[in-house]
Amino acid sequence: MLDPKFTQYMTQAYAKVGDIGYAIAVNMRKGKDHIPKQQRYYDQGIRMYALMDVLLRHIYFDPTNNYQPVLYRITDVTANKLLRALIKIGELDTFPVVPTLFPQVKPITINQGPQGNQGVPGVNGTSANIVVQPAGGENEIVVTSSVVAGVTTYNLAFNLYTKPQMGLAINGGVSLFEQGSSNNIILNLTTTKGSLPITAITCISDSAINTILQSALNFTTLNGVTQPVLTQITVNSQTANVTYSFTITDGTNTVNVTISISFVYAMLYGSTVNATDYQAYLNSTKRIAAKSTQVINFNGINQYFWFGFPTSYGTVKIYDQAGRDITNAFTVFTPQSITSSGLATNYTTNYTFYRTTLKTTISNQNYTIVFQ
Repeated sequence: MLDPKFTQYMTQAYAKVGDIGYAIAVNMRKGKDHIPKQQRYYDQGIRMYALMDVLLRHIYFDPTNNYQPVLYRITDVTANKLLRALIKIGELDTFPVVPTLFPQVKPITINQGPQGNQGVPGVNGTSANIVVQPAGGENEIVVTSSVVAGVTTYNLAFNLYTKPQMGLAINGGVSLFEQGSSNNIILNLTTTKGSLPITAITCISDSAINTILQSALNFTTLNGVTQPVLTQITVNSQTANVTYSFTITDGTNTVNVTISISFVYAMLYGSTVNATDYQAYLNSTKRIAAKSTQVINFNGINQYFWFGFPTSYGTVKIYDQAGRDITNAFTVFTPQSITSSGLATNYTTNYTFYRTTLKTTISNQNYTIVFQ
C-alpha cells in the first residue's frame, strides 16, 4: 500500500529543495564562498532532486480525484522506499505535522521583496507580498493578525462557505381555496444569512409583488446577528391559481423557493329530511379539498345522508366505520347543476351526488369516500 502521506511529503520535498536553493543563492549574493560551507546543502538538494525525479517519472497525480497519486511502471513497495529515502535526506520529519483532512487550498502568489539584515526582523510588507484568493465562493478566508516583538504575523483561516437560506409559507398554512372566492394572503419569507451578507431578495414571478417586497426589505436586519429573519408580504384579493417564486442571493450563490395557491370546487355533504334537498348548495357542509380520499362524519336520526363532488372527478366507493363497502346503499344522482352563493364570483358547474337510498339513523360515525 502506498504511504498515505505521500502527497504531503512530496509537497514538502519541493519546498525543501526550494529552501536549499534559496539559501545557496543568498550566500552567493552576499559574495560568500558557499563551498565547502554550503556543500552539504548543495549535495542534499541534488540527492533530493534525483529521488523526486525518479518518483515523478512513475507517478501520476489524478486531477479528478483530489490529485491522489497513481503509480505506473513501479510498485508501491519501491515507491515507499524512495519516499523514505527522500524523507531521511530532506529531514522532512522536522516539518510541522499536517492534518489528515486538508481545507480547500487556494492559490497563493509570493513576490520576493528586499532581503533584510540577518538576525533582524524584516520590515512589514517588504519581505513578501501574499495574495490569497478563494476559488468559486467555495470557502471564505478570515485573516487575523498579531504583533510580537515588532513582527506582525497573519493567520489565514479557511472556513466552510454556507449558502443563504430562505423558507416560504402562507400565514395560517392555508393554500387551497374555493373556486370563485377572493382571499387576502400573507406570504412569510424566512431568511437565514450564510457566510456572506445577503445582497438581494427578489420575487421573480410577479413584478407587483416584487415592488411590495423591495419596500419591505431591511438588509441591516437581514444580515444582523439575529437569524433567521421574517419578512411578510400581503397579497390582496387573490382569485386564481398562482405559483410565487422568490430568490435570495449573497452575490456568490442564489437559492430559489416557490409556493403555490390553488382554487377548487367545494365538496358538499350533509343530511336532509326530504329526498330532494341534497343538491342545494346552501344546505351543504363544504369541504375545500383537492380530489383525494375524504373521511366524512355523518350524524342524524331518520335522515337522508349524502356526499357531492364535481362530476369531472369520476366515481367513488363508500366504506363505513368497520371498513365495509356500502356503496350499494347509496343512489347516484348525476349530473346535478350546482350554483354557489356568497362568493366574490359565483360559479355554476355539474356535481355528482351519492345519497342514501333510504332514510336511516347514523350516530356520529365516520365514513370513508375513496375516488376511483
